[in-house]
Amino acid sequence: MINNIVFRTTKPDYMKATGTSKKVKLADKFKIIGGYLRGERYNTPYPIVKYKVERLKDINIANWDNFSESKINTDKFAILYPLQMQPEANIDVWGRPYRNQAELIKKISKQIHDDTVLIVKPNPKSKYELSSDLVDLVKNTNNIIGLTHNTTMESILEDIDLVVTVTGTIAIESILANRPVITMVKTLNNTVNNCLYVENIEDNIASVIQTIKNGEFPIINDVEKTDFINLLNKTSYKGIISDPFSDINCVSEQNIKDMTDAFLTIIK
Repeated sequence: MINNIVFRTTKPDYMKATGTSKKVKLADKFKIIGGYLRGERYNTPYPIVKYKVERLKDINIANWDNFSESKINTDKFAILYPLQMQPEANIDVWGRPYRNQAELIKKISKQIHDDTVLIVKPNPKSKYELSSDLVDLVKNTNNIIGLTHNTTMESILEDIDLVVTVTGTIAIESILANRPVITMVKTLNNTVNNCLYVENIEDNIASVIQTIKNGEFPIINDVEKTDFINLLNKTSYKGIISDPFSDINCVSEQNIKDMTDAFLTIIK
């Protein structure tokens, strides 16, 4: 299992390809409009507002890919920041102090020296985190390099010296591959020696970089990796957390039982 994660033959469910054909997209738009016309107002936006928001998102994605690079060509110390999709509870709730990723990226870029470069990799399914402000920041900052949306993690990870994330699953991959990684929020990942929690990026990133350059960043062995996987399994539960619009299976009798069993276990 560890090898499958490290070599990315196993990926999280949300990273698996989904239907993106014009027919699927059109059907999705009709569902949204239908929901609005039937009176749903809490999750379904006004169709014209939705169109404008999606249009701006598509423009930002196109602008990003116009100036971004498909691979890393640098001899400098390379820090990777993989953008987390938003809106998403993983960062908007659990990583709330750092939910403004553009601001975090700006802070990192201001703390690194001339021998270091910050690589920003967009989520392959970019949503609203790829704002116009972020596009302008990466395009116009000399020590930041943007990667195109079709650049794979497999093709660049060997060229990365340090990974920085808020609450992304890249932390788990980095731990198992012994790739230096720091997180901005304290989680189970930080129970492992080779995943450092950094409370303040301004005060800590320089010392972490120096530790890596000195060859002193912690590494873990296979037993520690296995213990980490077992810890994740022990604190995980069956069940699909979604909505009937996205996945009808989430309201199946079995899934409801799995979910209530999980919550009852935590409550007890």
